Amino acid sequence: MARPTDCVKPFVNAAAGTVKFQLLGGIYAWDFVGTGTGTVDLKRLMPDGTTYLAVATQITATTGTQTSLYLPPGSYEAVIATFTANYLTITRLDVA
Repeated sequence: MARPTDCVKPFVNAAAGTVKFQLLGGIYAWDFVGTGTGTVDLKRLMPDGTTYLAVATQITATTGTQTSLYLPPGSYEAVIATFTANYLTITRLDVA
């Protein structure tokens, strides 16, 4: 059974916006619930230290989604547009 070893909760009952955070790298479960409709984008900081490149765009267009992503270690930002009362959790899974 997989067990979480790294967990980030960038949005907890928050308004739409942008939050930056670090990830260790690996396979992550992405859980999102928000009120209304909108988009959620995940972006990774590039080597120049200023540019963020989309790694997953428009993950959801309606409230509530779960997906898994393979992500390398680094700095990331989650961008939530137009949803309200947002809850986002990104959990690293130990699948070994």
